Amino acid sequence: MPTWYLHVDGATSGPHPADHVRHWVAHGQLPQTTVFWPEGGSAWLNLTQATAQILGDGSDRSAPWSPAPAAATESAERPTARPEVRPGVRPGVRPAAEPTAAETTHPGHATYTAPYAAAYPTPYPAPTTDHRGGLHGFTDRLADFAGVERITGFRPGELLSLAVRRHGRDEVEQTFATGLPGFTPPLDKVVSDWPKPWIFVRLYVTATMLFLGFVALVEVFGNPNLLPGMIMLGSFAVPLSVLVLFFELNTPRNISLYTVTHAFLTGGVLSLAITLVLIQFGHTDNAVLGPLLTGVLEEVGKLLAVFVIALRMPGLRYPWILNGMLFGAAVGAGFAAFESAGYAMTTLGTSDVGGAISVIVLRGALAPFGHVVWTALVAGALWRAKRDRAMSPRLLIDPRVLRVLALVIVFHAVWDYGFQLPFLLKYLALGVAVWVLVLGMVTAGLKQIKATQASAALGGSDLPQPTALQPTVPPVGSP
Repeated sequence: MPTWYLHVDGATSGPHPADHVRHWVAHGQLPQTTVFWPEGGSAWLNLTQATAQILGDGSDRSAPWSPAPAAATESAERPTARPEVRPGVRPGVRPAAEPTAAETTHPGHATYTAPYAAAYPTPYPAPTTDHRGGLHGFTDRLADFAGVERITGFRPGELLSLAVRRHGRDEVEQTFATGLPGFTPPLDKVVSDWPKPWIFVRLYVTATMLFLGFVALVEVFGNPNLLPGMIMLGSFAVPLSVLVLFFELNTPRNISLYTVTHAFLTGGVLSLAITLVLIQFGHTDNAVLGPLLTGVLEEVGKLLAVFVIALRMPGLRYPWILNGMLFGAAVGAGFAAFESAGYAMTTLGTSDVGGAISVIVLRGALAPFGHVVWTALVAGALWRAKRDRAMSPRLLIDPRVLRVLALVIVFHAVWDYGFQLPFLLKYLALGVAVWVLVLGMVTAGLKQIKATQASAALGGSDLPQPTALQPTVPPVGSP
């Protein structure tokens, strides 16, 4: 069933799940002047035409919408309330006496009265359908190009607001006690707003301090037996910290720490093994083709590792986009940690200890922008196509997955190309771009949860609802 955009009182909102729109139309809870744009449609529809398409009453479904006479608009009966579409939020109720407001005529459609916007708030505020300017315009265009959601409701300061507060050991243990019987919240208790992760910051600081302690011990005592521990701790510190961030972003809280650890270890080894096998069939030292081919082999190898791990997982237990991102982050973190340890050991064998430390520090500093987030993004696209179904090979060639995979391969190839910019700007620019897409995928995951909660609250399905991209919708009244 398609999703719908609604234009009410001069504002376009959406996309709204078809179940919600059907409920509003069937119960007469939309103004007569509302116009509708179905997903994949070619014209705006008025209420009569949309009703015919939504409820299937046999009316004309094809004629484009034309403005209704102003008199008809003024005499239209106004609803008393919007349906309740989100658990815990009371519907807006029309006040007994609305304030007088000048009617505003919008080009191409009927005359509207302004107070409706306040009396009937949209259930899911959506970004404007036109591109915004500045930084928002950049993120919108990048998200549209990649085929992921535009970022909405994200505030960096608020997201990290809990990271600077003090937390007790009990809070840490309660956070990790998830995914077990009795510790997985029901659907109506799942957080559908942006979470506020903080444990990953504590883990990052602690692991960094321990690594520096190892370095100090090596420098002071020169004992070679300390080198493996230093390399492993330094190689694992940042990838694990980023993985914990995705663990905290998984608001359904339905994946246990054991399952994440299993995916981290098994997926890391499996992705390396698959990549090494693929390299036997295609590898070149060419300066132009080499980095691109490396990107293809490694990203495909990690995606196949995620696929293999998910094959044995019941689709109904891990159906959320945020679940897929966590599994992808686990595989990517394992791959990054083992690869960094390998580079450090190779450097140690051909150079001095200082060279190995430099490798660990550099790769650790860049780890939040590389393998972990790349694989989390691709796995999120895979889960967006999969939803509550069992994993299938056909999902690997879904256009939504291939589009994101191709973009990640390009990121990886540019990362590996030999040219450099001052102050590591190349890596930082690539990191900002991929995090824009990751946050867009998190937005899709949160919208999926909201849509499912709303559907369940209205007596519909409690299985994950699809999310719809925010495309550019033509102005109301356009052909």
